[in-house]
Amino acid sequence: MTLQSDDQSSVEEGETRRWLVRPQRVVDPSVRLFLLPHAGGSASTFRAWNGEFPSYVELCAVQLPGREGRFKEPPIRSMRELVSAVSEAIVPLLDRPFVLFGHSMGAIVAFELVRHLIATSSPAPLDLIVSGHAAPGAFCHRARPLHRLPDKELIETIRQFGGTLQVVLDDRELMEIQVPVIRADFEAYETWMPKVDPAIECPILAVSGEGDASVSTEALEAWQEVTTGRCDCRHLPGAHFYTKAGQALLFRLIAARLASALGREPDSGGGFTSVP
Repeated sequence: MTLQSDDQSSVEEGETRRWLVRPQRVVDPSVRLFLLPHAGGSASTFRAWNGEFPSYVELCAVQLPGREGRFKEPPIRSMRELVSAVSEAIVPLLDRPFVLFGHSMGAIVAFELVRHLIATSSPAPLDLIVSGHAAPGAFCHRARPLHRLPDKELIETIRQFGGTLQVVLDDRELMEIQVPVIRADFEAYETWMPKVDPAIECPILAVSGEGDASVSTEALEAWQEVTTGRCDCRHLPGAHFYTKAGQALLFRLIAARLASALGREPDSGGGFTSVP
């Protein structure tokens, strides 16, 4: 058995605190829910999630470099480097059951994180919840990568996505800080090549907005192809960022999913449509 020094343990705890925002520490959680944001997103993306889940759930929002409290750190431009760093940060908290949730680019990070954990013989999640993204192999990257667009065009594209407040987009000084982070996220995402073999084993819940043109029903159901476990699909009201307008439904759906994974009675509804 390898013993860790107090100094080494302190360094690892510091890394975990740097990468994860836990809005409300739970003394003895039954499950941890790790939250991965969309491109350009941050831990505060999930601020409204605090207090919306049963007391046995501990929320852990991933804070990537280059934003909020980590704004002085350079953003990561490689999916492989990003996944490896997130994995290293969360491993100390995988001492109990956990679930990964990722929206948009975060869905791909979450999927690759499962693969990385398996490859490194780390604990695997009870469940993978992917949101607002087609399955790997069921989509193609844009012919003109977003991370190569001039600043003005990139900002206009972000505006069209609808996930950023107008007041933020119109703040020139703020966008001078945000654009490099968003560009780095897109570079990590757009230089990532989908690979589905070998398939993962954990069950998947795939969710998208009913009006999200970027995720067809077929592309959502294709998540079944990347796991040997069960895959359930749900469409909720809204477009790509349905996660804001339809938060109440999403919270109930995830809470029911967590309860089911733990063998608990759900606090509220949230039936699933199974993909054959």
